[in-house]
Amino acid sequence: MNKQNMGTMLGAGAGAAVGSLFGKGSGKIAAVLVGSVLGGVAGNMIGKSLDESDQAELEAATRHALDNGKAGSTTTWRSSHSGATANITVGKAYSKTENVTVKRLASIEPVSNMSMINQPYVTLKSANVRAAPRLNGEKITGLQPGVQFNAIGQAGEWVLVGRKGVQIGYIHKQLVMPVAEYAALPSTPKKQASAPAKAVAKANAPITSNPLALAKIEDVEANPLAQKVVETPAVSSSTCRELKADLKDANGQTQTANTTSCKPVFGSWAANS
Repeated sequence: MNKQNMGTMLGAGAGAAVGSLFGKGSGKIAAVLVGSVLGGVAGNMIGKSLDESDQAELEAATRHALDNGKAGSTTTWRSSHSGATANITVGKAYSKTENVTVKRLASIEPVSNMSMINQPYVTLKSANVRAAPRLNGEKITGLQPGVQFNAIGQAGEWVLVGRKGVQIGYIHKQLVMPVAEYAALPSTPKKQASAPAKAVAKANAPITSNPLALAKIEDVEANPLAQKVVETPAVSSSTCRELKADLKDANGQTQTANTTSCKPVFGSWAANS
């Protein structure tokens, strides 16, 4: 696969592709950012023209425009070193609510109220995945720092951990962060993130993996039907904005990206269409 096509793939569906699996390493985290706000059209150009520094700068400028720009306003981005530029115009923010269905293992306790996320998250330190959203919930397994997973949603203090589209447990919100925010940290998350409460830290001390629990998780990866999977109705609420980006690379090539980016209550901006 050439560099240009890889950019298009990552731009169009990085969250779904990377978030569905556990992963580790800064390379995967950087890959998620390529075109994740501007979508596949911009991903094509990014993969073809912009270096990693420009990718990060453009991504940051676009997220800032989505967070702070007034409807119809245009933010101008200029590379700090290559000469590439972009004019980013955002529309009016609006709310989007959808009825969704969450798949979960039958052994995982359901929640009645939650906010959907469906974005890649990363662990900030060693943490336990639990069968229920509380500190005394059964420990399913442990994740080391820097491990990525798909955050299906959030219920109170707990993030729903997904694997292959199925919820396999809960992890405390103070121990994780959206991949997009993690990658933007100026130094390691251990230095930047606030320390969790003592009770959370104690409850999430590293554990000896339970072979049976791990086998269950691997069954989900190999065959979702290997375990009983049940469905729970939920409501997904997001803030969305239309977005137009007129891009010009260092060689003068131009491209226009038109897309819609949405931000779940507890998530980060990501291209919706």
